Amino acid sequence: MNLPAPRLAIGRRALLAVPLAACATSGCALRTREASGADVAPAALAVSRSGGVPAATSAAGRLVPGLPPVVPVPPGGRVTMSAIEPRDGGDLVGVSITGTSSLATRDLLAFFGSRLRSAGFTTSGDGLLPAGAAGAAYGRGREFLLVAVVDRGASGGRSWSIGGDVTP
Repeated sequence: MNLPAPRLAIGRRALLAVPLAACATSGCALRTREASGADVAPAALAVSRSGGVPAATSAAGRLVPGLPPVVPVPPGGRVTMSAIEPRDGGDLVGVSITGTSSLATRDLLAFFGSRLRSAGFTTSGDGLLPAGAAGAAYGRGREFLLVAVVDRGASGGRSWSIGGDVTP
C-alpha cells in the first residue's frame, strides 16, 4: 500500500526564528537603533474594529505599542525589531521581538524560561530551531511562543528572538 508522503506544514508561526538565524549566520543589512526609539519615527498603532485588538504594525529599534505583557524582554536587552499582528478570529495576536544582549546564552534561556513558566506556559521542546541556535518552544492552551538564542561569535553578545501567538 502506497501512502502519501507526509507534508510539512510550516506557516508564519514556525518561521519566526528564521530571520534571526539568517542574520546570525550571514549578516543582516538591518541596522539596530537605540531601544528608546530616539531616531525611529513613531509607528501608528491602529486598533481594529474587532474589540481592541491591535492592527498589524512593526517597529525597528523599539517595542511596538500593544504587545501583550506576557512576552518578556531580557534585562539590558536591546530590541532590534518588534511586530504584532491580529490572527483570524481575533482571540490571538501574532507577536515577534528580536534583539541583542550581552547575557550568556544559558542566562537568556533561563530568563525566558522562568518568565514564561511563571505565566503558566510549559516547555514543549526545541525541535523547530535551526542548527546553531539554542532555545525552546512554550505552550499554554492555544498560545505558543518560540525562543531562540544565537551566539554572535567574534562580534560578541547574543541575538535573541521570541515570537508566536498569544492572547492580546
